[in-house]
Amino acid sequence: MFSTDKNIETLAQLIEAVREYFSLQKDYLQVSAIEKTVRLISALLLFIILAFLFMLVVILLSFAAAFWLSANGMTTAGAFAAIALFYLFVVATIYIKREAWIQRPLIRVFAEILTK
Repeated sequence: MFSTDKNIETLAQLIEAVREYFSLQKDYLQVSAIEKTVRLISALLLFIILAFLFMLVVILLSFAAAFWLSANGMTTAGAFAAIALFYLFVVATIYIKREAWIQRPLIRVFAEILTK
């Protein structure tokens, strides 16, 4: 009554469908992990490139500001010292506000990348 050929065939098809489902789920998880890794690496590379270009701009503007200050009444050493003090102030401010300005936004960006 319970073990007819049709029931056994249906059960075999069901088992095969479940195996196929789990195989597809495993493939989906692998593709999803690869996609998230690629997005994370590309965001990191973009950040590195932009940071490098920004640093070049800042260095050139710093030299321009120091030479401008030295041409307008300061000694050259004093002008470079003033620029250095300005950057020291900027670094101290960033260090004090690092959690709000750096840590939280980075966590938000990484969480968004990893949860999409």
